Amino acid sequence: MLFNGSNLTASANDLEWNGKKWSIVNHFIPYTEAEVDAPDRFESDFMVQYLANKTLSAEATAVLDAGRTLWKAYFAHTDVRTVRDQYKLNRPDVGWYQIRNALAERNKSGDTAPVNFTPFEQAYQALTNKLRRRCSVWGFYGEALIFSSYTNTMQIEFDPAKDASNQIKHGLPLGMAVELDWESALNPSSPCQSTRGKTLCRQFLSAPQCACPACKRTRPSPLQHGAIRMRSHSRPPN
Repeated sequence: MLFNGSNLTASANDLEWNGKKWSIVNHFIPYTEAEVDAPDRFESDFMVQYLANKTLSAEATAVLDAGRTLWKAYFAHTDVRTVRDQYKLNRPDVGWYQIRNALAERNKSGDTAPVNFTPFEQAYQALTNKLRRRCSVWGFYGEALIFSSYTNTMQIEFDPAKDASNQIKHGLPLGMAVELDWESALNPSSPCQSTRGKTLCRQFLSAPQCACPACKRTRPSPLQHGAIRMRSHSRPPN
């Protein structure tokens, strides 16, 4: 949730607690110092290293790019003392909570050129919409969405006991999941098409009645819907 509105990441020096002074290091900066024109070194590059081997979606990349613009805008000016004290702006590795609030304070004061949050908000909303649609289909819909979607690989072990249970409860074997084209299933804007009998009806998410003449069902579950299409559309010879 690097850019979520509830993100409270921050850094600070000289915090007093239990008779001692403490420092907070921000490990969740997705940029290098050079990318955002920071005046000094970030103590941690954990998030940069974490994202280095991730393949981000176009929507997630747009959020990252828009966020970089806001980070650079923050470092372009030094805030007044009252704002620096309020948000503990005494380290270069400031967090998203500090940056968005400091920029908002500048916009209110009018002392600097206003910072436009609209491109970031639009990019973040586009990513939110994409993730919300996927979370709804996969059955773990939630209001708090992660900042990025990326390609990763997960090994799945077949469980015969669960397969038998699923057939009793739902009438379908779990092994049919390998036949589904999930990317097509999650794209409600594309027309219904069959590719080697593997593609789920692409209008399923946006229309109450599937346009595919082979399906003729109203709002089946995604797995049932895929099974109908796999039985209805024959595969070409190998």
